[in-house]
Amino acid sequence: KIVFKQNFNIFVFLVLLLLLMSYGANNLLIALNNSNSEYKLLSKVTIIKSSVQAVLTIIFGLFNLTKFGLILAQLISQVSGSWKQSESIRNKQNLAKVISRKKILEVFKLNYKQALYNTPAALITTLTYSVINLFISYSYSNEMLGFYSFSYRMLGLPFMIVSANFAKIFFKEASDEYLISGTLSTTFKRSVKILCAIVLPSMTILFILAPSLFSIIFGQEWVVSGTIVQILTPMFTIRLIVDSISSAYIVRGKQKTELWIQSFLFISELVIFFVSTINNFNIYYFLGAISLMYFFVYAINFYVIFRLSCRGDNS
Repeated sequence: KIVFKQNFNIFVFLVLLLLLMSYGANNLLIALNNSNSEYKLLSKVTIIKSSVQAVLTIIFGLFNLTKFGLILAQLISQVSGSWKQSESIRNKQNLAKVISRKKILEVFKLNYKQALYNTPAALITTLTYSVINLFISYSYSNEMLGFYSFSYRMLGLPFMIVSANFAKIFFKEASDEYLISGTLSTTFKRSVKILCAIVLPSMTILFILAPSLFSIIFGQEWVVSGTIVQILTPMFTIRLIVDSISSAYIVRGKQKTELWIQSFLFISELVIFFVSTINNFNIYYFLGAISLMYFFVYAINFYVIFRLSCRGDNS
């Protein structure tokens, strides 16, 4: 932290500002591509961005730009696919005439819940996962944090491959179904069946074999990470399914409900932190409690989405 503070200057500030702006623009373009069913384009752009970031990270690392090289690599990778993603906007020359200030205000008033409730829900979700790192570092050790972070990255891979892309398709199909029938029932049931068929077998195998796989692939010293993967598998399994269909809250205009659930999740996590500290739980008991708590809350989340999907407009 001290090193970063000493090297922080206007250049770093501008790069970070541009990075945040690129994230915002990227999310808007993803929503546009999704509404146009440009799934092949989204897949290509994801591959391009990941490749650019990986290559630049290596290059900047070779030139000892370790601190800001990662930020620059992230920024350039975000911008790299934006031109291609914006193709459908650039091809519509009269778009500016169609989208007036009055129209923007009308849409904002109609969808104010998205900004009012979904934004804090997203921030709380990010905080909920990030604060685990702080707690492990504070209560246990940086070495244990390293094992946990590695396990988290391995379990996070399915989210990059499955959940992120599946969620876009679900949002588009659920929105279309809701406009026609007033429910999301068909899309919900079909999506859950597909997700369970993909997620449950693979995560079950990972749960059984994780310690052995980590030992064989990464070495005996990484067995700890394999054990942590085993403990966190229930949490990640249900999260992988629920996060893929959580845009049902947006479709139904129930972002406030999602905010309450995410807030309950965060408060429950703080309770576990407090209890773990008082009782001096070891890392495995602590992560086991976190995994079970997440599973319970996400099960409630799944049930709420199920009810929202099957009910009509008057619910």
